[in-house]
Amino acid sequence: MSADETEAYHGSQVGVFADAEVDLVTALTLTSAEEAIGVTRAARKADVPAVISFTIEVDGRLPSGRRLDEAIAQVDRETSEGPAYFMVQLSASAGSQQPCGLVARSWRLWN
Repeated sequence: MSADETEAYHGSQVGVFADAEVDLVTALTLTSAEEAIGVTRAARKADVPAVISFTIEVDGRLPSGRRLDEAIAQVDRETSEGPAYFMVQLSASAGSQQPCGLVARSWRLWN
């Protein structure tokens, strides 16, 4: 989905959470920067902090092949550093093949 589609899709859900006075919303297993941008925009409109968690493969890249640092930079750029913080989880298929420590060394978040 595009960022606009994701924002519209999750906007009402985030609104319900905001009305319930939650501390934050967390989007898990995201596979694209566009999804993360949409969720972050929806959370910002509802005045709720967003936590974004990307799924990565054993090579440290998103399932699309995009580097994690590029996806995070795009989200920060297009949301004015909107997420409260980012998390990363190893995909289930990759987790059965390699220890997480190997993944952590396969990419650099900041140059």
